[in-house]
Amino acid sequence: MDGFLLSIYGQIQFQRFVYGGVVDKIGEAGDLFNDILVLKPTDKSIENKIGSLVIEAYNKKDRANQIEEEVLKQLETSLMEIAEGGEKI
Repeated sequence: MDGFLLSIYGQIQFQRFVYGGVVDKIGEAGDLFNDILVLKPTDKSIENKIGSLVIEAYNKKDRANQIEEEVLKQLETSLMEIAEGGEKI
């Protein structure tokens, strides 16, 4: 269930019912949980594998965000150097 709650779809469901900075109610999103078929593996090792994949996906997403931030900083630095040097792009 955590994978769903952390997914984009799950986040959108919660954000729909945010009043100010607090989720006062889950409302329709909570009703959706009753309609979503969530199969829980009977084998604990399969459940652990799924959990590990979810964690790995979020770690890779974090790493991708770090790489993007580094690239943007490098681009900004390069553009500033060009602007200060009077060079045209």
